Amino acid sequence: MDKAADAYIENRTFDELSLGETASSSHTVTQRDIDLFATVTGDVNPAHVDPVYAETDMFHHIIIQGMWGAGLISAVLGTKLPGPGTIYLGQDLRFRRPVSIGDTITATVTVREKKPEKGDVTLDCVVCQQHGESVIHRDRLHAGAKREGSAQACHAAVCAGWPSRWLRPPSWPAPLVAPPVATAVVHPVDTASLLAALDAARAGLIVPILIGPAARMQEGRHGGGADIAALRLIDAPDAALPRPKR
Repeated sequence: MDKAADAYIENRTFDELSLGETASSSHTVTQRDIDLFATVTGDVNPAHVDPVYAETDMFHHIIIQGMWGAGLISAVLGTKLPGPGTIYLGQDLRFRRPVSIGDTITATVTVREKKPEKGDVTLDCVVCQQHGESVIHRDRLHAGAKREGSAQACHAAVCAGWPSRWLRPPSWPAPLVAPPVATAVVHPVDTASLLAALDAARAGLIVPILIGPAARMQEGRHGGGADIAALRLIDAPDAALPRPKR
């Protein structure tokens, strides 16, 4: 397929679909997949994100969130079969096996039944790992794509823990990117603290405002070559800061 054709994803309308037609999508699970899913959904169950806890759990290692596999099903429906314009109407999911880092997971949907009265389609679905064993129980799902359509393909990329940025064709509007936030960094008199503030600034996450004794911050910058000349500095003598009781 040439690059121009590969830049578009096209759907299969109700009339074009045939019984037994199938499509699939595969992905090899990484730690980054788990971290990103946890960031987006808030699912920080320690079985997924804490290796020490996971060792005490029933599977004894980190596993990816079960609903991630359902997302792979949705990806097949929305991009391959039936494709753009598909409405995912519903499905019962049964999680049969855990999915671990390094597993290659394949979601496959197959057209089983067409209902002309509503334009709905019933599909068989199975999600398997690399050895052919199902991780999400085979069940039927219902979807529909009533009109012809296509869409320009786009790919997601995530940078430095911020929300996804879409890499779009040049004619599309530029994505909104959150600006760095002005952040007070209090009493950064040691080299490690100063370097951390500088690293966050270089990543575009914050605009550091250093608050503390100016002389000590200037001394601290020499240890690791931290160049704080471009940063705003508010001189706050040590006496103005609470000291721990001895």
